[in-house]
Amino acid sequence: MIQLDDLPHHLETINYQHWDRLFSLVNEIEKAEVFGTMAGGNQLDDGSFTFPYWVPAEIVHKTSGELFKLNILPVFDWMHWQEGKSFLDPEYEFRDTDVITLCKLLTLIYRLDRFSEGTIIQHFKSGTILKILKALQYRVAHK
Repeated sequence: MIQLDDLPHHLETINYQHWDRLFSLVNEIEKAEVFGTMAGGNQLDDGSFTFPYWVPAEIVHKTSGELFKLNILPVFDWMHWQEGKSFLDPEYEFRDTDVITLCKLLTLIYRLDRFSEGTIIQHFKSGTILKILKALQYRVAHK
């Protein structure tokens, strides 16, 4: 992951061909009906149960992989970023949001998933990730 202070310069070094690998997934995300399934929770022979867990769909894996390849999820104090939490309202439109903030929002979602498994899948399902990616695509194309 990249430090927040280094992100603006790093973004300038990413050519559109690299961005396009991420943006080419937008259509696939729009067509997807399932972003993950719940597994586990099975009863074992001794009467105990396994913990249930989320299994992300392939499109979630592909999108995550491209985000990490681009290295656009900055390291910052996301736990105390109060403004960011207000952006995660499913009704929020991101078109006027700057690229740095969009990247910080993706970091927020991905880091939250470490504490609350399924957060990434939830934000794919609600359309938040799709909206962020479309806003990123718009911003990158119009810089």
